Amino acid sequence: MGARRDAAPVLTGAVPPLADYFYPRPETGLGLAGMLRPGETTVLVPARDGAPDSGASAQGGTGKTQLAVGFAHAMWRTGAVDALVWVPAGNRTAILAGFAQAAAELDAQQPGETADAAARRFLGWLSRTRERWAVVLDGVMSADDLDGLWPAGETGQVVVTTRLPEEEMRGPGRTVAEVPAFSRRESITYLDSRFTSVVDQRIESPDLANELGGLPIALSTRSGCGTPPPPVRAR
Repeated sequence: MGARRDAAPVLTGAVPPLADYFYPRPETGLGLAGMLRPGETTVLVPARDGAPDSGASAQGGTGKTQLAVGFAHAMWRTGAVDALVWVPAGNRTAILAGFAQAAAELDAQQPGETADAAARRFLGWLSRTRERWAVVLDGVMSADDLDGLWPAGETGQVVVTTRLPEEEMRGPGRTVAEVPAFSRRESITYLDSRFTSVVDQRIESPDLANELGGLPIALSTRSGCGTPPPPVRAR
């Protein structure tokens, strides 16, 4: 890939919005935006035992995608990257399509080029460029879908979310991080922030936190989450 069309930061893909009443999770949020360094890949998987101090079991709904969304928004908002790529990664075809879109946005679409060829052109650019980039692969369903497609480069950061177990996502240069449900303290703080005008509900926050096992998706639903704003889309 050649030089980009201009020096402005490039966003490709539709980055989901932060959830209503997004909670930064001081105890369980991993601090991706500050933790991840250039050249590093972090794979977010569900914790085997749910919340760190609730005893809950969580295979989904622990907030992996929202942590990735928070990372993407922080990187874009602060100008920490020259290129941000969000890819829905439910299957290999979707991954190739997302990479091909990025290739077209960063350089130019080449007539007659297949999605596979464009994706490999994009991966080659990532491996060589001196520009700062971040790629988020959200919702990987099979490790085989990423065979030969793992983004890598000295100036880039990669975040992957998946429900697959840790052992299926291990590999050279990857850090696999388990994402638990909210801790009990986070759960109660979150619920209290939602029930500011209803004293009786705030009193019940500890019991509700226990009942829902600290799962962010369950806490959000039971506390009356509204309709989210539209996603942040590529220009």
